[in-house]
Amino acid sequence: MVRGALLGLIALTALVQGAEESVRTDASSYTSDITLTRSDLDQLTSWRLTDLVGGAAGVFFADAYTEGAIAMRGLTSRNLLAGSEPSAGVYVDGVYMSRPQQMVLPFLDVESVQILRGPQSARHGVGASSGVILVNTVKPDPDRDWEGAARAFAGNEGRRGYELAVKAPLGEASNMRIVLHDSQQPDWIQSRSYSVLTHQGRTVNTSITRRYGETEGYGKRQVRALRAQFLWDFDAVQLTYKIETARQAGPGNPEQLIHCQAGEADSEATPNLCGLTLAGDSPVYEAEYDLNGYSSSGAVVALGQGRKLDVPVLSRGFTRLEDDEIDTINSVLSVLIPRERFDIHLHWALGDFDTAFYRDLDGTPVAGAALRRTLQSSYSEVEVRISSPSEVLAALHWTMGWRMQSEKVNDLQRELRPPEPQQFSTTIWGTRFRQDTDQLHYFLSLEWNAREDLQVLSDVRLMRVQKGVRTQRNYLAGVQSLDTVNSRSFLNPVWAVESCRIECRKQSLVDTVYAYQLTVVRRLSDWQTSYAKFASGYKPAGFNAPYEPSQYRLGAGQALGHAINLSEYERELIQSFEIGGVTDLGTGRQIDFALFFTQSKNLQMPALRDGLLVLENLAEASSYGLEIDSVYALSDRLRWHIGVSLLRTELDEFSASCSAMEFAQGIGTCGDAELPASEATRIARVKMPLQFAPEYSLVVGWDWTRALSETRMFEFSLLIRAHDSYGIGDDYDSAIRQDSITRTRLDATFSDVSARWRAQLFIDNIEDETPLVQVRSGSEYNHPGALLVTAAEGRRYGVDLRYSW
Repeated sequence: MVRGALLGLIALTALVQGAEESVRTDASSYTSDITLTRSDLDQLTSWRLTDLVGGAAGVFFADAYTEGAIAMRGLTSRNLLAGSEPSAGVYVDGVYMSRPQQMVLPFLDVESVQILRGPQSARHGVGASSGVILVNTVKPDPDRDWEGAARAFAGNEGRRGYELAVKAPLGEASNMRIVLHDSQQPDWIQSRSYSVLTHQGRTVNTSITRRYGETEGYGKRQVRALRAQFLWDFDAVQLTYKIETARQAGPGNPEQLIHCQAGEADSEATPNLCGLTLAGDSPVYEAEYDLNGYSSSGAVVALGQGRKLDVPVLSRGFTRLEDDEIDTINSVLSVLIPRERFDIHLHWALGDFDTAFYRDLDGTPVAGAALRRTLQSSYSEVEVRISSPSEVLAALHWTMGWRMQSEKVNDLQRELRPPEPQQFSTTIWGTRFRQDTDQLHYFLSLEWNAREDLQVLSDVRLMRVQKGVRTQRNYLAGVQSLDTVNSRSFLNPVWAVESCRIECRKQSLVDTVYAYQLTVVRRLSDWQTSYAKFASGYKPAGFNAPYEPSQYRLGAGQALGHAINLSEYERELIQSFEIGGVTDLGTGRQIDFALFFTQSKNLQMPALRDGLLVLENLAEASSYGLEIDSVYALSDRLRWHIGVSLLRTELDEFSASCSAMEFAQGIGTCGDAELPASEATRIARVKMPLQFAPEYSLVVGWDWTRALSETRMFEFSLLIRAHDSYGIGDDYDSAIRQDSITRTRLDATFSDVSARWRAQLFIDNIEDETPLVQVRSGSEYNHPGALLVTAAEGRRYGVDLRYSW
């Protein structure tokens, strides 16, 4: 669920939790945890999350211009729509980043980043079944002395920017810290190529390669951000207030997309896909064209089994993101009231962000059409927590909390349809226990989430190239459309989160530390949605889609319009299990390992998806694997580290569905359908096993340092990362992405401790191949789909200068 359910109950703010810990902002050295200190971050020469997690095995982050996705242990968390749940959470100073749009913005003045792989629900709530990333910024120090830092960088492709941070005293018990950022960050991918593969593994077209630099100005994003933090530290209360705003704007990259125009149909001819001839025995029979399907990585072509393509004349065109921008503003007020026996924490957050992009679809079947999408979201939340050590057992601590939050989203998909406002109101309460001894840490977390007043007003329009479409002029007449008008959904789920975490540590006589942990997370959610759908459409004579019964054939000019009243029920179950350990051998040597298993089940009955009434849909995914991280210091000046992640993910999906229009007309096998569906009403029940090859992620690092004088230092580092993984959408109805990445980074740094300056030279090289597997539910898509392979390569280099006082 958006925000509250994703945030969890415990330790939401950046304030310390008593004198012991701040769970959101300070995770101790547990198994599968990776901490990047400020000195580590200084070598990254980047402002975005992409590079912050670039050195962790089993963690992958991909971002476009207006959205991002994090994959941990095979589970992807795009979280595109309001109400969706991510598997991995991102927190900045303890505040959850509810939208992927926020992940592509710069992180200013970062103090540390902690990457917690594996189930973390016992410490971080329900939105952490695959892991958590904690980003901690530099706070106003109680010390009232003046201090500051300046940073500037420049590189190839017009890359340049600066950041300025100043801390100043405001009085006896207060001070402030202000950070200003301005940069130009072009896409560092110089070339990209496309090729389409069938699910049988054959390449059906050659690649199309272009260089980004051929189009002046595209791909260069202007990023500006400002943050101000204020601290008032009194005897009875501590107040912290933070306000930040950021804007990312600039033209995007023109992409060569695959467009499909109508032409003379010839069922006997060899299909011709976008000017590229397919083999005569190819299983291709349909090319899907969806105005919503365009992205900066190219259009998706759906390939299936059955007839040959009946629309052989196709074309290509360019898509230009003429206006690509993100605006966000966030403010957080935190209050800590320490008492003798307990502490009271109050957290109040307000935020708003807008995302907009404009796309010129020149060369598409709808000539001159333009798409503009704007996502406007605002949120507010209040949380109160009381934590105290137990009077019975000094090592037992308990925390209980209550939170009320709301979010409103206005999604202006495009100029072709009305907006989609969505409003949420959530109340959460829960409790948490923690017991600490010298060798045992035990966590137990119970949470309940009551979701209320979810209202959705949507208009869905599906457009497909179908048989019977003859010319471009008649294209719109041949489009099947399904519109939902004045559709309202009232969602009332109740969440129960049961999670526990046991951690044991043993200290040997030779200062060797052995730590073992067992983590079990079980999350169950139920919700029911009631809404009304209005189906309407216009079909020419002789129209007959492959998945529709033969009697559903309308004459020319005949229209339909029927209301569909549905009651949708959905249940989700996520279970995670992990056992691991860490061995600190001393003298800079450490080995971590973790064995893990995650299972997710999602049942929907019924649901309206992709224009089909899914009478029953069951998706089940399982991920299991092994992670090993090793750090070894060869000498005082040389060390290396290796991280390996081996993962295998399996997905099974069962669907029984029929056309929503058939259900509206009461014809065919859907005519007597009862909800929930029974065996007699199913027209299809297909198992879709998608068993992938094992995923691996290998990170090898090598560092060498040399003292040039008492204060001057030279450092050289090499980082190589090989990554091959699959990311699966949480709803199991979106595309499945495979990413094969090889990245090499070299850094040479000169620093002077006394003068507080630092100069760094860097070079990055990346090779990325990303096949996109299109998977759909329903009787017409009972096949694994097709691959749209995107191969990219690029490099960036430059210099980074820093000075502090």
